[in-house]
Amino acid sequence: MKNVIVLLLSTIRFRRLFLPTGGFGMRIAMYLWLVTSIAITAGIGCNSNDGNDAKWEYSGLTGRKIFSFVFNNQTLFFGTNDGVFRTLDYGNSWAAANTGLTDTSVSSMVNIEAILYAGVFGVGMFRSIDNGNNWSSISDGLSNKQIHSLASNGSDLFVGTNGGIFRLDHDSTRWISVNSGLSDTNVWVLTYKDSTL
Repeated sequence: MKNVIVLLLSTIRFRRLFLPTGGFGMRIAMYLWLVTSIAITAGIGCNSNDGNDAKWEYSGLTGRKIFSFVFNNQTLFFGTNDGVFRTLDYGNSWAAANTGLTDTSVSSMVNIEAILYAGVFGVGMFRSIDNGNNWSSISDGLSNKQIHSLASNGSDLFVGTNGGIFRLDHDSTRWISVNSGLSDTNVWVLTYKDSTL
């Protein structure tokens, strides 16, 4: 099984980290992402590893601010200040995947059952059902479109905005405010632990 390692860097170039296969490598990757995402500049790298040593290599897609990343099967997507980019070959080549997006500041991304969701800061929410080839707006019900973060648990999807938290009703593709009890509705980060948001 291939391991994909993702690391956010504070330089203007991307790097790739090769680590031995196994769950430990993925835990390292997520730890590095959590620690370094405080200082977003321009550098995420990725690649697979089938060897037994760890080494760094430069990769492409330079000079962009990286806000988020998500996997869909073997495709890795980055949400950047220049839109969505994807790689099908572990970072050896990159292509823009922005058809249907009305702005390029992609602040957050998530994958739910092979459906991709992207939050575009100041514009709203978008969805792709064809691996990023096309995006469609799903912002009905969002009273605030300053999207900061997304969190999912199973099929549940929540978005954090300057106007609080909203949950997607999949049947109507409409967002529902869930701010009861919040003293501050400026929500920058959302995450799940077990079944608790």
